[in-house]
Amino acid sequence: MNILHTHAPELFMTNIPLFIQQLQEVEYIDLFLSSLKYFYPLNGTNLRNSETKDGDRTLHGDKIEDGVDSVSKVSVICDAILEELVVQYATTHSQCILTAHLSKIPPDIPSALLVIAKLKGSSAHVSNLTIDEDSNLVRSAIEHICFLADVNRLYDEALGLYRLDIALLIAQKSQKVPELKEKLILGSSRIFTFSTEFE
Repeated sequence: MNILHTHAPELFMTNIPLFIQQLQEVEYIDLFLSSLKYFYPLNGTNLRNSETKDGDRTLHGDKIEDGVDSVSKVSVICDAILEELVVQYATTHSQCILTAHLSKIPPDIPSALLVIAKLKGSSAHVSNLTIDEDSNLVRSAIEHICFLADVNRLYDEALGLYRLDIALLIAQKSQKVPELKEKLILGSSRIFTFSTEFE
């Protein structure tokens, strides 16, 4: 998948709206995002180890922008695709938005969790969604991020954002999180609900 960007980086970046429009399918966009790698597939060279005598990194004779390494290029591509997805496909491609956040290097876990928080808060107000469909949407999103990222990190980040509801959903989806933590979160949620009722 890297070849799609590597072949003509500037052309690719300026045609991201067309790229997404042509792919259209959530699964294809997810495949592209999750396949982005540190290295360029034309020769398999890691850019951080490929330098000229002058210290300029090159790829087949083409200079790479100063200060931009293979790691940040992955994040730059994800950010550019995110920008288009959020503006044009926010309601239909939420899974791709999650994938883009978690495909960055390092993964942007807090942003992905905030997307899920927004799904929990806003999808209930969409008239064509039933309660069951709403909860299924959130559950699918939780399953997706648990597949893409380390569950323990997701759990810790959710707690760090004070989103006990999301942390509990993550705990329920993974056997890595001890059952005791589930009970602690559930107890904390009840205490929080009880305390807010008397404020």
